[in-house]
Amino acid sequence: MGAGRLAEGLCDRVGGLLSGAVDQVERGVLRGRDLAGVRVRVRYLDLLAVSLGPLGWGCVPLYRLPVRPLPVRCPVLWVHSRNGDAGLPVTVLATCLGWSYVNASDTRTRWVGWCSDRAGAVAEIDGRLMAQISAQDGPAVPLRFGRGQ
Repeated sequence: MGAGRLAEGLCDRVGGLLSGAVDQVERGVLRGRDLAGVRVRVRYLDLLAVSLGPLGWGCVPLYRLPVRPLPVRCPVLWVHSRNGDAGLPVTVLATCLGWSYVNASDTRTRWVGWCSDRAGAVAEIDGRLMAQISAQDGPAVPLRFGRGQ
């Protein structure tokens, strides 16, 4: 009985040492992937900014500012209309099928498009910003038929 407990204790100690080493290796791998991931995210956001420019949308890469306005590790690209009527924060996340552009502020309609299909993502962002602008203008209804009257 004493030898069985001794063997169990030894296995627990060795297992604990191995799991601690595995945890350290996993943390190192994840940290390396995170650092490489930031470079990938920034590259995809830069390509998106270049693609949105000809459509007339302004892009502010918040990850390139000397002082970061948001305490986030994930790079964010602020896409906005020139007069400031509409804006959309976009970031890049890794999914099981690849990298994708996502809305950084709205969790309900978060997914924007695949990074590999940049034209589709640009069209989706363009549509969302146009919808924001038209929602702010309101429907073209005479004032006498407005709400609350």
